[in-house]
Amino acid sequence: MIIDLLKMKQEGLLSAEFSFEYSAPEELIISLPEAKFEGLVAVNAFVSLDGKDVYADIDLSYRISCSCSRCLEHAEEVVNHSFSVKFSLYEEEDAYLYKSGKVDLTSCVNEAIIISQPTVIYCKEDCKGLCPVCGANLNQTDCGHGNN
Repeated sequence: MIIDLLKMKQEGLLSAEFSFEYSAPEELIISLPEAKFEGLVAVNAFVSLDGKDVYADIDLSYRISCSCSRCLEHAEEVVNHSFSVKFSLYEEEDAYLYKSGKVDLTSCVNEAIIISQPTVIYCKEDCKGLCPVCGANLNQTDCGHGNN
């Protein structure tokens, strides 16, 4: 996910939109047990140049699948996350470095994926979960133990 700033400047652009499809690396930690990415991460970035600094407004979208946090059946969730980031030629707090006229979005996108992950995913919004007495899936049966 490289943005060529020199090419932008040659084309007379002070801002531009970029879209990428990105395969999240397997070593990227997903906080939910047995969760995995389904498909590619969609990354849309609006990049603007301001002197030697570069600002990017980024929207990302990805799908995670795992077991439902309540009933353990299959569940999927689409995560949409937006954030803004600054890139600088010089080390600054809260800014990513860039060099050679190129900005690489990979690090900031990976970090955004990590912080935007849901802590729970449900198979459906009104999932009833498992019976605490017998373990029956309350979405499929009424085991008679009441709502404990």
